[in-house]
Order: sequence, then C-alpha cells, then structure tokens
Amino acid sequence: MSTLCLHTTCHDALRRALAAGLIAGALATASGALAQYRAVAVAPGAITLDGRLDEPVWAEAPVHDRFIQYDPYSGQPAPTLTRVRVAYGAQALYVAIHAHDPRPAQIRAPLVRFDKVFRDQDFVVVYVDAIGTRAAAQFFRVNAAGGMADGVHTAATDNEDFSPDFPWDSAARITDDGYIVEMRLPYAALRFAHEGTRRWRMQVARRMPREQTWLFIGAPLTRESASFIDELLPLEDFPGPRGEASLQVMPTLTARRTREEPDDPRTRSSEVQGSLDVKWRPRADWVIDGTINPDFSQIELDVPQLARTRQFALFLQEKRPFFLEGSDLNQTSTTALYTRAVTDPRWGARATYRGDSAAASVLSAADRGGGLVLLPQPYATGFAVQPAAQASTARLRWADAGFAVGAVASDRQYADGRGYNRVAGPDLAWQVTRQQFVRAQLLASSTTAIADTNGQLHAGSARDGHLASLDWFVNRDDASLNLRYLEASDDFRNDNGFVAQNDFRQWRGFIAPHFRPAGQPFGINEISPILEFEHAQTRTDGATITQTIHPGVAITGPRGVDLTLQYRPHERARLAPGGVLHDYQQWYLFLSATPAAVLTLLTLEATAGERVDVVFDRVRPGTLLSVSGRIRLGTRLELEPRFDQVRLQADNGAVAQRETAAQLLTVLHLSARDTLRLIVQRTAFRITADAAPAATPVDDEATTGSLVYAHRRSAATVVYLGVGRGRERTPTRVARADEVFVKLQVGL
Repeated sequence: MSTLCLHTTCHDALRRALAAGLIAGALATASGALAQYRAVAVAPGAITLDGRLDEPVWAEAPVHDRFIQYDPYSGQPAPTLTRVRVAYGAQALYVAIHAHDPRPAQIRAPLVRFDKVFRDQDFVVVYVDAIGTRAAAQFFRVNAAGGMADGVHTAATDNEDFSPDFPWDSAARITDDGYIVEMRLPYAALRFAHEGTRRWRMQVARRMPREQTWLFIGAPLTRESASFIDELLPLEDFPGPRGEASLQVMPTLTARRTREEPDDPRTRSSEVQGSLDVKWRPRADWVIDGTINPDFSQIELDVPQLARTRQFALFLQEKRPFFLEGSDLNQTSTTALYTRAVTDPRWGARATYRGDSAAASVLSAADRGGGLVLLPQPYATGFAVQPAAQASTARLRWADAGFAVGAVASDRQYADGRGYNRVAGPDLAWQVTRQQFVRAQLLASSTTAIADTNGQLHAGSARDGHLASLDWFVNRDDASLNLRYLEASDDFRNDNGFVAQNDFRQWRGFIAPHFRPAGQPFGINEISPILEFEHAQTRTDGATITQTIHPGVAITGPRGVDLTLQYRPHERARLAPGGVLHDYQQWYLFLSATPAAVLTLLTLEATAGERVDVVFDRVRPGTLLSVSGRIRLGTRLELEPRFDQVRLQADNGAVAQRETAAQLLTVLHLSARDTLRLIVQRTAFRITADAAPAATPVDDEATTGSLVYAHRRSAATVVYLGVGRGRERTPTRVARADEVFVKLQVGL
C-alpha cells in the first residue's frame, strides 16, 4: 500500500516559500527531463532474458535515467544512478533496468516466494497503465535475486493489490556495480483498449534498503499528487500492439486423503477432484473468465486473527485466482463488492471490459454456501448460516481527466425459496484540485432473506435500506487532511459486500502537519503531530456508539522506521442498546522498521491501559500486543513469525480473559522454482472463573499445521505436494483431522 501523507516543510513562512520555490524549480527541470519513456522496436528472438544487456537493441535504446528521491522525500534527483531502457516486439514489451550501486556488497537479494518482494529487499518495479487514464496500473516487481511479484495499483484507493497474477518473465543478475533486471511483459498479460486512442503510460521505481530505506522514482511525483500513479509518463515511439485473441486453459487435478478423529470409518475419505479454469480474450478490451468446480484449498491459509474479543466482523483478503481479474474495478470506498462472500462456487463466469474511458465487470457464481452471512447491527455484527445461492455482481466505471463515475449492482438469490438480497447505486471520484480529492458512494438495498432466532434465513417481507459515504482528502506539501462521513440505515444489508454495521452515522477525521527537522537529528526524516477523531451514533435514537480523540505524533527515520505514538484520553464505546457508554483511556504504539539483513522487517503494535470486555460489557485493565517479523537466514531460508494477543485483567489482578492468535511460517528455497513451506498456527481463547462472579470458564484451543512442497514451472503450471493436520480442543471435546494431498495445475 502506498500513501501520500509525508511532506516537507520548514519552521517559518520564509523558509517554506524558499524550499517550495527550490523544489518547484527542481521538479520543473525534472519534468522536462522525465517527460517520457521511449521504446525501440526489436525483432523476434533478439532479446534473451539473462540480465546481461549484451544484445544490440539495448545499445540502441534511449536511456531514461532521471530519477527523483521520493522516500525519504526530497523531490531532488536521486543520489544513485538507475538506467531504464524499453523495447517492443510483436508479442511483448521489454524493460531493462540497470540499478547502479556504489556498495554492491550491501545489496539485499534473498530468494523469495512469488509475490513476496517487499521493501526489505533491493528491487525495481515497473508500473504499466496500458489504458492511459492513470486510474489503475499493473505493476511488476523483481528483486536483485530474481524474485518476482505483480499486482494492480488503484488510484481511487491508492492501494497495491498483490492478489492478481499475470503471465510474465524476468531475469536478474548482480554485477560489480549493482544489478540488472530484464522483464518480458507479454501483451496477453496487459489490459488495454481494443483501438485505444490514448498513449500508454509507465513508471519505474526502485527500492534500496540501507541506513535509509530509499525509494527512487523515474517520474515527477510529489507529495501533493493525488495518488502514487498520478504522474505516470507517456511511453513514446510505441505504436501499440495489435491485440490478438488469446485463450488460456488451466485444468487442475487434486487428489487427497483425509481422516478425522475420533476415528470412524465414515470420517475417512479419499477423492480425486478435477477442475477447469478458462481465460479467453476475444479481443484486447474483453476478458472472459470461467471456472468449473474450482479447488481453492490447501495452498493459501488465512492468517489467524483475534476475533472473539472484537465487536465487528473481520475482513479477509481475496486470494482465489478466479475472482481477481478486474479486482481494481471492485474497489470502492465502502467495499460494496466483496468476493469472499462467495464461499464455495460450483461454477463461475466473469466478463471484464476495458476501453479508453469506460470499464465494466460482470460476475455470476453458483455458490454452495456453508459460510456465514453478515447481519449488520449498530453495536455488533450478527451472523446467519449461509445457504446455497446464485451470487451475481456488476460494476461499471467511466474515468477521464481526474473525474470518475461508476455504478454497482449486486444480487444474491438464495436456494429453496429463502429470499434474496439486492444492492445497487452510484459512486464518484473527483480530483477537485491537484491537492484535493473527493470520493462518494450511495447504495440502496432490498432484502427478503430474513434471519430467524436460530440464525437461519427464510423468505419474508422486503426490507429496504441505504448506505452513503463521502470522503474529502487534502494532500499538501506541509500537511495531510482526511474527513469522512458514513451512514447506513437500520435495514441496509449487502450479502455480496462487506458491511459489518448499520443503523449508524459516523464522522471521522485525520489531520497531520509535516515537519522535516534541519540537520536530521537522530536520523529523523520527518515529524508529524497527528490528530484522529471519530464519532458514531445510531440513526434511530441518536445514542453514541463510539467516540474517540487520538492526539499523537508520527516519526519516520533511518532503517525504514515508521513510529506512531498516541495518547487516547477519552475512548467511549457502547456495546448494546440502552447499555452503558463506557469511558476508558489507553496508550497506543505502532512501529515498523527494516532493521538489518537478518531481521529484515519488524512490525509492532500495542495498546496499554484499559479495554472494553465485549463478553461481559465492562471496562477492564488490559493490553493488546501484535508482533510480526521477517527473518532471513542466508538467501534460502526465511521465517515469518506473528503473534497477536489480547489480555484482560480481573478485579483481583488475575487474568480474566485472554485471546491469542499466532503463526510461524518457514520457507526453504531449494531453488528459484522449488520451495518447501511449513506453516504452524494456533488460536486460543480463555475466560477464567475470576472474570465475573457467575462466569463460566472457557478454554478453547485450535492448532493447524501444513507442510507443502511446490514446484513452479511457470505462473500457470505448478505442482504441490503436502500434508496437513488440525486439532481443536475444548473442555469437553478433542477433535483431529489429517490430510495428504497432491495438486497439479497446468497452463495450456
């Protein structure tokens, strides 16, 4: 995720004006030098991806080498040289990047899994907006060891989504003066208009983690830009591809054997399951996806989260390949489309269109169900058992010149006459000025699938509702501001979206001026006093639900340090209608850093003071601790530990309640294509007899482990061999489940 919230200022008006003038002058010069990337034609077979740049075409290609320093932000020319060359052939776009480094021995170049190229590594990234509107861009990352990652960056939310995967190739080689990366981006992997009239746009950036975690960008981007891809440059001397039709067929075969305990012949099973995915591109601007009996299990596990000490439902990231085409179109300010609501599809079909200005996506899936339907309420999220259903969504967006309008439509028709949920409405995104950006959305819903007291859905009389949101962002060189209004009526529901709360009005705000201390004392890059506030109340009776004021300070410094400290003097929360409005206080700390070549990433989040006990509806002394890291032992072994815990204290000082969610992920890279991955994760929830006089003790625990070997021949052809074990324990029951599986996915 990229955010534009760190800016440069001096301590008085004169110095601010002088600094702004100098930076504006430098950027004006840079804008001329960074006016475009230029491409040259190349004959078929003339480029070999080997990281050597010894082909004649690279000697002829124009060099783009004017990069600015974006992080820590200065807007001045980058202190380290990066050279970019672009070529095009009949089937693909080629990008060669020579990242010079005065100290090549310090290059961080570990072997990593696909999509795990992060800021703790030396890498380069190419953003390609083949539509040319700067509304979204596909990105392609390669680290100095050849590790690859890709995804989509969406301007409206300024977020990078690593979930979409595209078929492309690259090679990397460390040299005496840095490292070289070559990329081959097939036109079949890029999304562009059939007969586009706009020029393609691109941007190259480079991460360099040392004493500072540098970010250099080959475009005139400033902290006042509306998004990270707001200044993508035209790709000149490039006629564009012909956009020929393409068809990709990916059959998958999965064989598994499972056993559950207590042992019973009925709990043992062996099965062989086939599935089929098809991606058809009849012409450049259309992509048709289809899936039959997809198997999404085994390969990805959701990171365990603290759930039983929360008021509202947890959001889960989409990782399933079928749902990822056009995922940037689904991003709206209210998560109106949430594909994780489709739990277990028997089949699915999707059509995605992208033109010069208009884009659209239509999806329909026959969902077997088996998950949970969110039942939003003002004080908590309720749940119902999810029946089988036909889930359909549609998204339309038109964008041009800093203005975008769109619409969302959604329908979930439950099987066996259990009713429906339908949602529709418009949205807009408007860049009012260079520094100001506005987003808004209005949704209306109609629901006949009504939950009974047992959490079962049945058809009933239609209940109508609405949801509305309005966001105002200001990005200035010396300050950031965000104001948000959100409301939902008491009968609003979105079963194909993510809505955890209704019958409420909410006002939220964030204000942060930015200062860059002269001389960078203690290595500090920037200091930002911050103020966050929120007030939410019910629409029906105006009762306060939550009220917060968070003064604090944010500091960025060397080794990628991002530190936030807040004092929260008057947190207020109500858990039930007519309930007590609890008033409590706490301290909050967030720290992220890239400390060293071994401990490449450390993230810490903690609160101390008081917390609301959502089980017993009271305030207790309590803490939250969340720690995660990334450890590299050599270039082949990586460990990613994560530990989250909430701990609440009883009146006598003993533990009243404790919830823990932990995971240890270990990956051994046998080669660039072969990995062995071990995941062990544990969740536990405990309520003691000290929690309350009539408290019933709870002691639940679940442990899951999986060991998977993966051989990745290409992005579409992968072989998996694995074993898994799960164990759940309560005071009255112990259950186990074991699984052995083989999965073969082939791209044809």
